[in-house]
Amino acid sequence: MMDVQTLVEWLGPEGANSGILASRLSISELIEIARAKGLPLSPKPSRKEIANELIYAGTKKIDKPIDDLLTMDTDRIVKYFNETNPSRSEIISLLSSLGITIGSQASKSLLQFAAREISDLGMYQRVARGSHRAQKAT
Repeated sequence: MMDVQTLVEWLGPEGANSGILASRLSISELIEIARAKGLPLSPKPSRKEIANELIYAGTKKIDKPIDDLLTMDTDRIVKYFNETNPSRSEIISLLSSLGITIGSQASKSLLQFAAREISDLGMYQRVARGSHRAQKAT
């Protein structure tokens, strides 16, 4: 079995990711390695998704506080996620911390689902704060 940690130590995260993408391992073999590590995968993961999970699952990419994410609209969150490239497990963990559970359909397009849910929660918070302030002013 492939030792991902050693691969990352030798090549760095980007090199290890490129190496896995270009390897002769089949998607089935990569899925087996990811599942052995307990990594969450979508029902039909791409080679890129599996490689990202194997390499980046232990690293935290989302560095913005939840409150900052809640101020963003869906498009800005999607852009941020695309820039930071968080692992699937990190997004699932973030959603879980917000009390959001994902269904099988949402799991297929996790990034869009997460962005929409976080944006909606932020909107509800902003509306609640606005109505709370309006009540205090009266």
